[in-house]
Amino acid sequence: MPRKRIVLDADISWKLAHELQKRGRTDATALKIENLDTLKDGAVLKTLAAAFGPCVLVTWDNKMPKVHAADVRHHSSTLAVVNRTGFRNWAGTEDSYVRDVIHRWLHRIEHQEDQVVLYSTSGPRLP
Repeated sequence: MPRKRIVLDADISWKLAHELQKRGRTDATALKIENLDTLKDGAVLKTLAAAFGPCVLVTWDNKMPKVHAADVRHHSSTLAVVNRTGFRNWAGTEDSYVRDVIHRWLHRIEHQEDQVVLYSTSGPRLP
C-alpha cells in the first residue's frame, strides 16, 4: 500500500508536523497549519476526504471513532488514534507520550488501510 499523508488533529501539537517533515515526510501537516483547527470533527473528515487525497488523521481523541463512526464510514476516513489507555503506564508527560507513539509507529500509520487503528507504545490494535 502506498504511503498516505499524515495530518495531525487539533488535539496534537502542530509542531510535531515539523518533526515528521524533518524525518522525510515532507507532506506531513496539522489541522492548525492548514487553518482547519476550528472545524468540528465531521467537517474535518469531509474536508480531508475532498481536498487532501489519501491521508491519515492522527488524533488523541479516543471518542472520535465511535461518535463519528458514520462520518468515518461515509468518507472512508483513515484514523490513527493514540490510545489514552497506554498513557497510564507512561512516566512522562502527555505530550511526550503522544510524540513517542507517533514517531514509534509512523511507518505503520502512513501505510494504514482505510480504517481506525489504536496505537500505544506497545503497538497497534483494532478498536
